[in-house]
Amino acid sequence: MKLDFSVDFEKLLKGIDEFPLDPIVRRSMKEIGVKTETHIKNTINTFTNEKGHKQGVDSGAFRDSVHVVMLDGGYVFKVQDGVPYGYWHETGTKSHWVPFFTKTGSLTALGQWAIRHFSDIGFQAVGKRGKPLKRPARDLKIEVLKRKRGMRVKLSKMQAFEKGLKNAKVIGPEIFENTFSTIIVEEFEKEIS
Repeated sequence: MKLDFSVDFEKLLKGIDEFPLDPIVRRSMKEIGVKTETHIKNTINTFTNEKGHKQGVDSGAFRDSVHVVMLDGGYVFKVQDGVPYGYWHETGTKSHWVPFFTKTGSLTALGQWAIRHFSDIGFQAVGKRGKPLKRPARDLKIEVLKRKRGMRVKLSKMQAFEKGLKNAKVIGPEIFENTFSTIIVEEFEKEIS
């Protein structure tokens, strides 16, 4: 999604003959980028699906991977995530089958999630003649996961990035005006000191 917003620099610069716009643009874009990143992370933290279930954060890897990158000398920012499944959180998925294990036998991301979230109580096992098995719960969970092989999964459309960019469009002009005022005051204070 591309973000465009406008700032009336002629209105801001009225009465000032020569003033460098470069520091205003760079400082403003950085602030907008950081606030957009924060907005996206807050959306992820508080996201609930259409059934009202909190769905945003499990391990925090997706949320924690969201970061702002300044480009073109600070005139452009990009907010991105650093996980392979981030796109699916943004756009959602239809219900589909996801395996717990890869073809090589290692746990998939869903398998790791299942190990963390399936209740230990649900995995209590009793051996012959009612004696408890003497194996760790994780081993028992993996055995059950191997039998189940996977599960159906559907991700709701989160749109955290889209919401973050829409918010940036709203706050952007105000940030430019505030940054402009701040830099004018800083320049004035330099001249009088």
